[in-house]
Amino acid sequence: MEFRTHISFGVFFALLGYLILGPNEHVEAFDLALLTCFFSLLPNIDWYIFKMKRTWATHSLFFPAAIFLLMSLPTFIYGESTGYLHVIMGYHGATFAALGVLSHIFADSFTTTGVPLLYPIIGRRHVLFPYLGPRLRFPDDYKGNYVQISSIVALIVLLVLDYLLKQ
Repeated sequence: MEFRTHISFGVFFALLGYLILGPNEHVEAFDLALLTCFFSLLPNIDWYIFKMKRTWATHSLFFPAAIFLLMSLPTFIYGESTGYLHVIMGYHGATFAALGVLSHIFADSFTTTGVPLLYPIIGRRHVLFPYLGPRLRFPDDYKGNYVQISSIVALIVLLVLDYLLKQ
């Protein structure tokens, strides 16, 4: 799957996280969406930057848990604070970062190869999302375009919700 589709799924998961957690008075929803979209590309960092074969450890469910623990570590050590950077590196930002990685794993489960959800425990056994019909192909096709267009609508909904709820 191309990076544009992963960013699109990151927008959907940012909207989902915003609907579940609600607005944060210290951080704008657009910043949280950017954080989620950045972390939706993180599992393929080895392939994009280093041109290495993709590692299976970054596509398992243990990777978002590790991201959440690492990003919430400053809050655990120093306590809760209201600063912008502390909110991003705290539990709220760590939740959106983990949602970004989960969006990547969820999007890759729609491909023909699937994802190894429990990689260190089970091995490279790939799990496919229980979806009936043709799978999304690796390069973006018309299905990917529908996902990308609908993510723009989801981003607009996220920004409007953030504006309305902070009034």
